Amino acid sequence: MEITDEDLRFEEEVQRTPYKVTAWQRYLGHKQQGDFRTLAVLYERALQRVPFSYKLWKQYLDMRRQRLVGKNPLHWSEDYRKMELCYERALLYLRKMPRIWLDYCGFIMEVPDVSTIRRVFDRALRALPVTLHERVWQVYLGWAARVGGVTGKRVWSRCLRVWPGRIEEYGR
Repeated sequence: MEITDEDLRFEEEVQRTPYKVTAWQRYLGHKQQGDFRTLAVLYERALQRVPFSYKLWKQYLDMRRQRLVGKNPLHWSEDYRKMELCYERALLYLRKMPRIWLDYCGFIMEVPDVSTIRRVFDRALRALPVTLHERVWQVYLGWAARVGGVTGKRVWSRCLRVWPGRIEEYGR
């Protein structure tokens, strides 16, 4: 990443206060019109200093994911794998954040690997408190309905053990 004269004041600020999220956000805002690689390096630097910042992780993941919109996961498998690893890194620090889990589940459903998708949903359900499970189950059951077959039945079976009141939805 090349540092220009215009970047110096931001660079100095993040050097002075490396653990301040607002300093990194100002720098990222300044570089917002830059190329993807520059922004990715800057986000990586920021997240090394403030790894528990939900705001920075969310912005970074959204930026990376936006690049994959409309791209075939089979042809862009390396980029999809990098995105998956970014989500995994974010969850090392933010494993109780439902929005990160739901975004990850939404992303991973694009990958044509049923076992991987099922494992991510299962991990989300294990990591999040029961009070947030309803949000995960909505997405999980939607995916199970699209997949169908044995996997769909097993997902529904598991859901009905936890939420027996959803039996009416099962037949739809």
